[in-house]
Amino acid sequence: MHIRRFEAASLLEAVRQVKQELGPDAVVLSSRRTRRDGGWFGLFGRPVVEVTAAVDRDVRRAPEADPAPRVGADPSWRDLQLTKALIDPLEAELRELRRRVEELARPSAAQAELLRELREARRLASALLREAKAPAPESCEAQLFARLREAGIGSGPAALLGREALARAAERPAAPATPDGDAAAAPSSAESFVEEILAEKLDRRLEPLRPDAATQAEIVVGPPGVGKTTTIAKLAARASADDRPPAIVTTDVLRIGPELQLRGLAERLGVPFDAATSARELLRKVSALRGHRIWVDTAGCGPGDVQALLELLRARELLGPRARVHLALSATAKTDDLGLALERYKPLRPDSLILTRIDESRRLGNVADLVLDDDAPPLSWVTNGQRVPEDLWLPDPRTLASLVLGGAA
Repeated sequence: MHIRRFEAASLLEAVRQVKQELGPDAVVLSSRRTRRDGGWFGLFGRPVVEVTAAVDRDVRRAPEADPAPRVGADPSWRDLQLTKALIDPLEAELRELRRRVEELARPSAAQAELLRELREARRLASALLREAKAPAPESCEAQLFARLREAGIGSGPAALLGREALARAAERPAAPATPDGDAAAAPSSAESFVEEILAEKLDRRLEPLRPDAATQAEIVVGPPGVGKTTTIAKLAARASADDRPPAIVTTDVLRIGPELQLRGLAERLGVPFDAATSARELLRKVSALRGHRIWVDTAGCGPGDVQALLELLRARELLGPRARVHLALSATAKTDDLGLALERYKPLRPDSLILTRIDESRRLGNVADLVLDDDAPPLSWVTNGQRVPEDLWLPDPRTLASLVLGGAA
């Protein structure tokens, strides 16, 4: 058996090569579409089709002149031992994949609007399913709902919080009067339970970032302008007290400012600093810094920047369990924008969420919507200023709930 591999720009061209080189008795063993290695940020080479074919050595011969083809028929498909029924699904799949990639690279306004509507519908459906036997709307419930909506909380979570607060107030009897005739310190109105219930829900979604012996690289990703570089500086400064000395690596090599900022910080901390221009180079840098806990700064991926996201995904796959991914999002972003960012970075499977610029937003209902979203990773850190490393704190459910509800004060 004589086996050869062929490459061409299309499947049809590859089949023609097989026929020309091995003759009409050749059998196609496998076919796949691949890309050649590219550079940084997913600038891969051109797509090619790779076909593996074989022919018995005893029957291998030079190709004969093709008979006159029938009108509308290609003799390559007829003479080669390859059925059109096998090729059609492959061609259709390739066309569908190409269409999806093009749609991801150029998202339309209609698609963004549809995604926002779907996310809001899912939140509402989830709230309604969990409260199938909810009481009829009452004036107190309407007031609670209005207050939560004023704080910026979405309609689904606001309705759920209001109903749970009413139910809890009904379960707990009114506090007895004190000798002075005043009510006891513990209130019993439904509104007084909203912050308590919100804190309980947030508590289940908070997870401080703990050192992991299997993790060497902590990769911080996120949209442009959310404060990733400053957050990296704060986290590296905090990590200087850990058992493993920190190191800093940046992949944001196209901008001078962030690299100079991190290099200066590394010099002040006395920790290693390096830059990587590709996913494979990042793997080499991480391997060379064995024994360190490495904080990796990345360039922001804007909407439609599919190639940059693919390169981040490649780095995630190359590093494997040695890396964790932390998604940094700004508290100043709108709820819809936060939801779109979650969808955009979902292929990276973020391990945790970092909320930045919480001090720059007057209303934080969008933060509650984000943290309570089942698709969001657990919240690990919150930043509230530019000071390094002071303006970085572990999220506390009571404090966060109070900040969220303070927007309705």
